[in-house]
Amino acid sequence: MAGAASAAVPVFRATGPAGDERYEIPESAGRRAEARLAGFAALPRHFPTQAIPMNRTETVVNLQAIYGPPSQAGFGSAVFHDRVERAEDLEAAALKYYRYFLGKTWEQFGEAAWLASWKQVYQRPAADRRDIVTELRSITDPQASSSVTMILDAIANAEAGRQALSAVYDAAEVATLAVYNLGDGAAMSGLLIAGRDPSGETTLLVFLLD
Repeated sequence: MAGAASAAVPVFRATGPAGDERYEIPESAGRRAEARLAGFAALPRHFPTQAIPMNRTETVVNLQAIYGPPSQAGFGSAVFHDRVERAEDLEAAALKYYRYFLGKTWEQFGEAAWLASWKQVYQRPAADRRDIVTELRSITDPQASSSVTMILDAIANAEAGRQALSAVYDAAEVATLAVYNLGDGAAMSGLLIAGRDPSGETTLLVFLLD
């Protein structure tokens, strides 16, 4: 078990194959050794055969692990989660996080530049259509469709990325979904995906590259 070892019970520590899982395992008195248990050979091998469903918070955390946590990097991607009280305020919230993500760059180049390419390029037509990957691929705007390819196919472990997008944006709770085109009208371009449930819980993915 993890935790500080008692002076009366010496332990040895074992590290899992990823190098970050650490365990303290009691040993006989007077012995203390470091051991690497490859593949956790000492642990039971009974694993579930089906994936355990994740709750809403876990799906957002998983999406952040792939596309990035909240940031003001102004480049790359980041995932935000907030409460938007009214569905009609979704675009205003999307603009707020677009501006936040750009940070000082927003002021450096000016609002007019960063809003030059801003437009809604997709809105989910009905709550019963829940296939974010197909929906993104259906976008016909030339600039936006280029960003779609980057989001869905060009990241490391693209299949995990598509599954994470689906877990968040295809959830039954998501009642409103919209996609916006981003960029400065020149070198920078990207997308913002915003999905909101009836209680106002909203997840926004900002993606911007040159």
